[in-house]
Amino acid sequence: MSQHPYTKKAKAYRVAEAAFDEFKHQAQTLVRDEITKIPRAKPLIDAHALLVEETSENSLQAWFGRRPTGRRTPDGISDVEVGASLVYSLGANGLVAAILYPAESEMHGGIEKWIILGFRSAPHLQKALPKDLRALVAYCHVTSIDGSPRYSERWLVRWLRLSKRREINGKQSIAGIGFLARAAELVARAGLTAIFRIGLIVVVLLLAGWAGWDWLVGFFAKRY
Repeated sequence: MSQHPYTKKAKAYRVAEAAFDEFKHQAQTLVRDEITKIPRAKPLIDAHALLVEETSENSLQAWFGRRPTGRRTPDGISDVEVGASLVYSLGANGLVAAILYPAESEMHGGIEKWIILGFRSAPHLQKALPKDLRALVAYCHVTSIDGSPRYSERWLVRWLRLSKRREINGKQSIAGIGFLARAAELVARAGLTAIFRIGLIVVVLLLAGWAGWDWLVGFFAKRY
């Protein structure tokens, strides 16, 4: 008797769904326990508060809440910032997308609409949570209108912007990966001269990331 052709993946999805449900049930405790281990999270919690919510059957959101910025919009309304958020979304394939959304308000928006940190196996979400929360804290400090990020936080967000999929002006971008692919092709064609050239570009990109020069990072990503 032959097995149904869809049994294996259907079963894998049910396992992932059950693991994600278990993670959601524990999320309040897990997130709050882990984020207290990140010293730079405390000032954000004091300013925004921290919320952990099940936004739908297949998604969970940990985010820094709303806070007045002390500014007024062109319409004369008090400007309110929504802090950065980390969303876990279970897909039809059983993988969970971990997505960062920037802090934003009517007076200030992020460079990108979102950054995908990666696709997680549902049973391993708890293991990935500390790293994802560190990214969330850094991202909030970097993208807030009043943020004063440290160099380590700038570096982390620069790396995410270079290496992860994100959406800018309605278009998806993987600047760093695209650059590396083109770099490999260039090396194959031109040899040592190309290697020296690429090494110089990498140094410039690292310096630009350290200094926070997004325009320079963007220039090289588009050119190469």
